[in-house]
Amino acid sequence: MKIGIIGSSGSMGRRYNAICEYLGYKTIKMDINDPINLNVDRMIIATPTQTHYEVWKSIKKYIPILVEKPMSKDIKECIDMSIDERVSVVCNWSLVLPFILKPNSHQIIYNFYNTGKDGVYWDCCQLIYLAKSLPLLATDSPMFMASVDFLPITLTDIERSYIKMIELWVINPSLLWNGMDGLSMTQRVLEYAKE
Repeated sequence: MKIGIIGSSGSMGRRYNAICEYLGYKTIKMDINDPINLNVDRMIIATPTQTHYEVWKSIKKYIPILVEKPMSKDIKECIDMSIDERVSVVCNWSLVLPFILKPNSHQIIYNFYNTGKDGVYWDCCQLIYLAKSLPLLATDSPMFMASVDFLPITLTDIERSYIKMIELWVINPSLLWNGMDGLSMTQRVLEYAKE
C-alpha cells in the first residue's frame, strides 16, 4: 500500500506520514509545488485549506482521497468536491472514545492553547459539526482541555483517533465522512460564526 501525502512538510502532513509509517504503509511525500505523483493507492491532501480545491482538481486518477478539514471555506468549492465519491474528509474527533460512548452528545467543551492558522471556528469545525447544540469553545485557556457531556478527552484519545481514522480509510473509505459531510461542516461553521 502506497499513500501519497501532499503537504508532507506541514504539521498535519508530518502527522499523517508518521501514522502511515507506523501502520506499515509506504508514503510518497509531496509538497504543494511538487508535481503530483499519482503512482499511489491513496492520497492525503494536507496542504493549507485555501489550496485543497486546486490540489483536488489536479488529482485526475481514480484513487481514494482524504482531505484535511475544513475541505474548503468556500461553499461553491465544497459543492464541487462533495459530489466526488473519491473524497473522504478528516473526521478523527468522531472516533474519540467519548464521542463513541455518547454519539448524541449535546455538551462539547473545548479549551485550547493554540488555534493554528485557520482561526477558532475553522480549527474547531469538527466539534461544531458534531455538536447537537452550540459547543462551548473557550479561547482563553492556557492548556488543552476537551470533554463530551463531561467525559474528558485526552491527547492520547486524539492520537488514537487519527490512527483509527487512517485504518478505516484504508479498509473502507465509505466508513468516514464523505464530501457531503465536508459541505455540511462548512455550512455549519459559517452558521456558527454568525451566531
